[in-house]
Amino acid sequence: MLSQKFQDWFKRPILVSTKLNFLNKKLAIYLGAVAVLCISLWIGYRILAYKAFESRIQVGQIRTFLTHIINTDLDKAVDVGIIEFSLFEGILVEDLVISQEEDFTFNRKLLQSRKIALQLSSIFSKEPYLKKIKIIDAKFQIDINDDFFQKLIDYLLLVNIQEVEFQGTTIELYEGERLILKLDEPTNWVFQKKNNTIELYFKNRTYFLPFITKIEGSGVIELSESKDYQLNFNALWRNIESNQLPGISLWLGDFDPDAGKMHGEMQIQLKDAIWNLNASSEWVNASGRFRIWEDLQIDNFTFKTKSIIQINNTSKIKSMQRNLLSEEVEWNTKLETKLDLTEGNTNWTIYDLESFSNNHMKGNQMNIGGSINGNLTWKETGIRNNWFHFNGEMNWNNGFLKEGSIDLNWNSWKTTIKENILNSGFDGEIFGSKLKLESAIKLQIWKSIRPDKTNYYPLGTNGEISGNLERIVLEHWYPIFNQYKTKIEKEIRERQEKIIPEEYFTQFKIYKYLLEEMNISWDLKINEIVTIPVNTNSKEPDNSILDFILRKSPIDKTPLEKYNDLEKKTSKESLKNWLFTGSIKSGRGIGKLVQLSTSNRLEFNTQFANKTPYLEFSINVEDIPWRQTSIQICGLPLHSDRLSLYYSIKTRGSDYYGLSKQANHSSVWGFHKAKFLIGSNDGTFESKLPIDRKYLTMNFDLDLEMDRYFETSYYRNIHWVELSPEPVYEWKGSGNSRSLYPSYNLYGKLESETKTLNFSDEGMQCR
Repeated sequence: MLSQKFQDWFKRPILVSTKLNFLNKKLAIYLGAVAVLCISLWIGYRILAYKAFESRIQVGQIRTFLTHIINTDLDKAVDVGIIEFSLFEGILVEDLVISQEEDFTFNRKLLQSRKIALQLSSIFSKEPYLKKIKIIDAKFQIDINDDFFQKLIDYLLLVNIQEVEFQGTTIELYEGERLILKLDEPTNWVFQKKNNTIELYFKNRTYFLPFITKIEGSGVIELSESKDYQLNFNALWRNIESNQLPGISLWLGDFDPDAGKMHGEMQIQLKDAIWNLNASSEWVNASGRFRIWEDLQIDNFTFKTKSIIQINNTSKIKSMQRNLLSEEVEWNTKLETKLDLTEGNTNWTIYDLESFSNNHMKGNQMNIGGSINGNLTWKETGIRNNWFHFNGEMNWNNGFLKEGSIDLNWNSWKTTIKENILNSGFDGEIFGSKLKLESAIKLQIWKSIRPDKTNYYPLGTNGEISGNLERIVLEHWYPIFNQYKTKIEKEIRERQEKIIPEEYFTQFKIYKYLLEEMNISWDLKINEIVTIPVNTNSKEPDNSILDFILRKSPIDKTPLEKYNDLEKKTSKESLKNWLFTGSIKSGRGIGKLVQLSTSNRLEFNTQFANKTPYLEFSINVEDIPWRQTSIQICGLPLHSDRLSLYYSIKTRGSDYYGLSKQANHSSVWGFHKAKFLIGSNDGTFESKLPIDRKYLTMNFDLDLEMDRYFETSYYRNIHWVELSPEPVYEWKGSGNSRSLYPSYNLYGKLESETKTLNFSDEGMQCR
């Protein structure tokens, strides 16, 4: 027995796999026990919760209680969803909706929440009380003109709720219909009541990384039954989309954003009915509009502002200071309002307008530059017909403006305003010709009220403008006239296609804000007007110029370096000594451009202080140098060395379509020393007129009268004669354009024969 081996005490050896199986069985027993315990606890929890819910929770009374508080104490309509109970979370109210109004007629919602948890002190105590409210996935739409916030504070004074938490909250803040703030970033807010104060904290995340949106802040509201509440509030934001803060952007920077990032921090204090706001902000690559230049779209602009605002609710005094700074611009403003009357001052410096224009003025077609600095002080007087009192000055140095075909340069442009008297002096060049202007104008700002009860401030002016212009070269102005023609044609076509109704001119902003109280006269001396082409590199126009107001011209722009050569080219053939005078007064505008000691003149007369303004315009020139294409006949350009013209138009209308539809045109044309431009290759030329080619190469005079009513033109007293001592041909006759194309009936002699010439001008061919 003693010799028996120790291993023989066991029936079989203990293997590793046996040990694992033993452990697995043991683990399974433990897991099963845990599972049974958990299920038992869950069942017990559900039974306990159900019993507590059935015995202690009165769903109907809770629903009635919530509805009564919101309806009666807060004056809002409410829709309460399903009510449940949790031992851990308390009473759960799902899908709670509170309306902006007393009912849901307009479907404007103040609050929407997925779930609200009303946490109780103890469900098993005799008198449980509401300890905490937790609102999950809340969406607020708040109108700051609503007194809801004040009513909520008054209610919190009466109840013993220690904490309110908003989890995953988004907020939209309005002032009437205007959006002030739209926080799509879910943010957590906590309000804790401690004695007579409410402490609040909010943030959108517990950590912060560069380029990640960060919103956080805190505040304290001191409550008192005897006086208004006191407030201290601090907020900080980083990398938030600026278009989510449009109202705050306007308050802090006077900027209405469309895109871009915004950083900032703000401190707000309310004490003894005095609001104080101190804020600093930065807009990065922002797009939008400054309120002072609502028609100017700004793009990719980075700037900083510092703002200090104070509002005294007792004395009704408001004050504001704002400083704006960027690489190109510095702008400082101070305002103070007493008894609804404002006074303030502002100063600005634009260091490099060209850089600002090129980099930040979206869709800008202008090339504009220079440096600008100035200051302005103003005061509201309370006198309706003289509402503002101005003093200030502005200097624009080394400036230039090139828009489309305009070429304007100046060394200095100085403007001063003293006691509402504006004096301005401009010394520069336009198209290389020296231009000097002086003005003295009294400004008078009226206060008027729109039908919607909002104010607007039309400008009244009374003064004179005088100046001297060295030279006008018509060729430089043709592209500008062409731009206006394109604009006019576009508006006419748009009104025809969209059947836009006619508007009354007296309702237009330009009339209400500027022309209604304008009393301005001017005189401009012009040393000479050049009518002949001066750009030797320009192309010959390929269409009619009939009157240069409606002219299209592909003439190349004259390079700046050639401006100095104009005097040599044109001194003998330019038209000397012109005077442009006129005035706008009492709803009527008149103007005259006359060449002294001659009958050459241009005149206009308009009466616009009515629903459909009346316009007269006329040109009268006698045998002036021309040397360019004037009209086309069957596609052949007619080039004349000299031109005589009488042209007048009378019309009425409040827009371009009305003016064109009602216009009556009358004109007398004289083309002297004229010829057709038929090209240099006579061998391949084929006449587009029913006349032999050899007659078209001769010089001739052409005179005619043209009248146009509505869409029909009439041609009378046509006289077409060749210029040799004994004319080779001479034609007389008339024509009209009742159909789509003009048609002419001419009779006369061709050499020794009597001939009749009938043809229709169809653009590029004759029939």
